[in-house]
Amino acid sequence: MDQSFTKTFEDEYNLSRELALLNDLGQRAAPVPRVLASDHRALTITMEHRGQSLAQWTHELPDDQVMVCLGAAIAGFDRVARMGVFHVDVAARNVLLESASAPKAQIIDFAAALCSRFPLQKPLWLRVNPSLHHPTLAQAIEDDWEQFFKSIGRPGPGSFIEDFDIPWEHYSQYWPATLAVNGVNHLHAVLAYGLAGLVREVGRSLATDGRERLEAVAQELADCQTNAEAQRAIGAATRALSSDNATPMPRAQRADTSPTARPASASPKESGRAINTYGSEADGSTTEGRRSKWAKEAESEETQRSVVIDELPWLTRALLAALPLLGLWLTDYVYQSQVAVLGNNAFYSALVCVPIVVLLLVSLTQSKGLNLQRVSMLVLAFLQFVLAQDLWPQAGAIWAALTLVPGVIGIVGVIAPRRRPID
Repeated sequence: MDQSFTKTFEDEYNLSRELALLNDLGQRAAPVPRVLASDHRALTITMEHRGQSLAQWTHELPDDQVMVCLGAAIAGFDRVARMGVFHVDVAARNVLLESASAPKAQIIDFAAALCSRFPLQKPLWLRVNPSLHHPTLAQAIEDDWEQFFKSIGRPGPGSFIEDFDIPWEHYSQYWPATLAVNGVNHLHAVLAYGLAGLVREVGRSLATDGRERLEAVAQELADCQTNAEAQRAIGAATRALSSDNATPMPRAQRADTSPTARPASASPKESGRAINTYGSEADGSTTEGRRSKWAKEAESEETQRSVVIDELPWLTRALLAALPLLGLWLTDYVYQSQVAVLGNNAFYSALVCVPIVVLLLVSLTQSKGLNLQRVSMLVLAFLQFVLAQDLWPQAGAIWAALTLVPGVIGIVGVIAPRRRPID
């Protein structure tokens, strides 16, 4: 039976912001409670409340099930973050799970959350927690509180980690023009750091083996510095903690293989044996030689997907983009110093260089502009090759080849993929 929970707020501002976040996420089927009613006079929001918190489940379930529930919680926080809302009070008490057998998490309590669509207008009502708050976020929280105390003419507390008092009459009337927390970058990394604290919180209730396993997961999450690293680590943590009893899925059979899958009419109960994802018996008696051909091919495909292309940092891209331009400048220099006459092609190279530079700059301002940069640099490579052919009979093969060196280095550097294993 569905239950409800009524949350009471201190002021209209905090109620309005959390209500806006819940409604925004709820409209997109995010894993958050459904709002049932709100009362701005009584300062309350009534919402559904299914199941119990992850903190409660950890004391009632065996370790393996606790880890599955933790994986569902991480997936819930990640799904909300991919919708642009980053929870910064990540804790087991803020996750609801209706069932432990097939856990689906609901994330609650968005009083402390960052979202560009609903920027904060007052400092986060939080004390700094080094185990949950990324150093960048922790510094921003401190800066906002320092600015608050400065604005009311009072000295701030010695530490923002320990308990400190806020004069409510001043806080309720405080509307700063800017807040440091609204400018925090790499919010996925901030979330990953908070998830590391959640993993360690849950790990403290487990036996030694489980605690050590979770510590490795937590450390990987805490070490993330960029959004890309954080998204990979969060995905790896979710997979590592997910249930081993995944829902069976059919596999595509290639035309050159013989059917090896059991008939569709045979169910696990009828056969009396569980079938793993390779189509073999899971009783431990199956050897490598008894695996079907399609199973080996599927395993090979999984191995190939274990690596991903890692995009270059923007500074590296900028330096590599400058090398072909250096090659064009070198071409003009060779024309002037070796041929003593500024050739027509050199003039054309300078003319073509302008739109190419514009394309490169546009590519560097785009988060997904690496392909555009590669195309632009290939155009530069072709242009330089044409110029080198014209320069060869006038200045010699050595000088002509020299003009190609910077461009070749830059193009190879930006096109060559860097691969990174998926955990």
